Amino acid sequence: MDHLEEILRKGLRRGDAAARCGADQFVLLLPQADYDASRAVCARLVRNFTRRYPHSPLRVTFFVQPLPPGGTV
Repeated sequence: MDHLEEILRKGLRRGDAAARCGADQFVLLLPQADYDASRAVCARLVRNFTRRYPHSPLRVTFFVQPLPPGGTV
């Protein structure tokens, strides 16, 4: 998970945020990205991880959920 955290930290833009929310989960906040761009960012991060650590037993999955207007859940 430390390797994935490194990929996230290096692969996000200024203003984006990533936080660990468990032993095996991260949450990303991409404030300037719409739904499709967010999916593309996540796919790129997974691709970068797989390319950098091809023999890792870690299986990375993601889902994108837009926040409602106003930023409250």
